[in-house]
Amino acid sequence: MRILHVPHAYHPVVGGAELICKRVSEILVTKGHEVAVLTTDVGAVQAYYEYGVPRVADAAATVEGVPVKRLEFSDAFYRAGGWADSHMRPRWIGRRFAGRMWRYLNRRLDRSITEEIRQWHPDVVMTMPHLVTNVRSVVAARLQLGFPLVMVPMLHEQDPHIDIPGTTKGLSAADAVIALTNHEAHRLAESYGVARQKIFMASVGIDMASICLPEMDRQKRVVFLGRQVKSKGIGDLIEAMQHIWPDHSDAELVIAGIRLPESAEVDRQITALPELWRDRVRNFGRISEAEKAELLRSASCLVLPSKAESFGMVVLDAWTQETPTVTWDLPVFRDIVDHGNDGLLVDPNGGAVALAKAIERLLSAPNEAKRMGRAGRRKAAASYSWASVAAVYLDACDYAVRHGRAQAN
Repeated sequence: MRILHVPHAYHPVVGGAELICKRVSEILVTKGHEVAVLTTDVGAVQAYYEYGVPRVADAAATVEGVPVKRLEFSDAFYRAGGWADSHMRPRWIGRRFAGRMWRYLNRRLDRSITEEIRQWHPDVVMTMPHLVTNVRSVVAARLQLGFPLVMVPMLHEQDPHIDIPGTTKGLSAADAVIALTNHEAHRLAESYGVARQKIFMASVGIDMASICLPEMDRQKRVVFLGRQVKSKGIGDLIEAMQHIWPDHSDAELVIAGIRLPESAEVDRQITALPELWRDRVRNFGRISEAEKAELLRSASCLVLPSKAESFGMVVLDAWTQETPTVTWDLPVFRDIVDHGNDGLLVDPNGGAVALAKAIERLLSAPNEAKRMGRAGRRKAAASYSWASVAAVYLDACDYAVRHGRAQAN
């Protein structure tokens, strides 16, 4: 089968959608399918709705046997829009010029994606995540070309950038839709009007060694992993640590993940801390997979304080290193974390104080934290396989092809 994947970004860009697309693409290639990736040169999803995000330089490459083509988005026009938005005076002229650049970039991407799909002539197209610019372009192309379409919306319903009415309309163009959790599948059927027979439950996978991990002393270390943006809840975590440090002055907060323009807000929060506490914060920026594993192996817990997730794959990263997790008690995380067994779920109405209590529970009870971490590793090994995920994607593609042919007839 000729399968074209159109994600918003691809390796070496780091993120959940990027990793899912990469691993599924690689596995389907090993199964004999002709898979290609069509994406853009953005360095992070934020580039589709804000200026100043670095680009990925390579226009075309083959990554682990998968051909990848990156269309221009973050080029001179993008940079010109960013300059106007930040420097052009009067401000209203700068904003107007920047807005025109956005419209030009989006129209150009529509044309480019339509032409690439026309030339490649795939049996089926898969696009992700929710209605980001690349997905809008694929939906527009489908109206012209009529190819079978699989969508992976990865709903972020608390994200201020999500267009729920537009997402609903976009999903109506899909022949098959892939959900990551039972909660997401329910939301797709009940609130977005997706027919249940079109919904495929794929979850996500994790790469982990089968060997036992060596015993090591855990430090009083609280870890955050992810893009350093407001929507990930880093501000809540920094506030929570201020309730912890009076009784645990040796506790350390480590922040690791790609930095973007809005990461300056994280820096300001850290700078505003008293010097004694500020010295207990370490911000590494982006780290390698090996560094991530080593960091998690030495930590008391991973904290994911985001309220806008479709899954939260760093939870699995933590579990592979026998590290327990702390997340908000939200439907998406209830599908993943078993409270008190492999992590802790915190009432989001309790805010930073409630988050602090959960973190302190794990800092104060290392044996309980160890038990939860080991339970998490067992769950990750038993329940999250990339091979199983890729099989569901292939089933969805098969269904989309058959459904598309039926509709055409």
